[in-house]
Amino acid sequence: TGNAISGPLQCLLRLMEVLSFSSHCAGIQGKHSPVTLCVQRMRGASLLDRPRRKRVITYAQRQAANIRERKRMFNLNEAFDQLRKKVPTFAYEKRLSRIETLRLAIVYISFMTELLDGCGRREAS
Repeated sequence: TGNAISGPLQCLLRLMEVLSFSSHCAGIQGKHSPVTLCVQRMRGASLLDRPRRKRVITYAQRQAANIRERKRMFNLNEAFDQLRKKVPTFAYEKRLSRIETLRLAIVYISFMTELLDGCGRREAS
């Protein structure tokens, strides 16, 4: 279109024009009224109104994604194993789950922070 005004401003002007002709607007209702169309354009068309494109994933893309996911999980498990070695546990305990490891690490860090804060106060006195 050759208009200098476009997008939401053009839509707003069109909406004002439509509203000023209330007798004209009264006969147009529903999904295809100018008001509805302008509001949809301002918001972006409804997801239900847009045609859906089904993404086709090739075998090679799926294989590459699987490899990336396996590598990600391997790295995550390694990080948890390293964290498990750093937090204090009892020798007879079973291997900690991820959530148990994180919770124990939080408690341990809080304890060590309080311990260091206490030492700092004693040295300052």
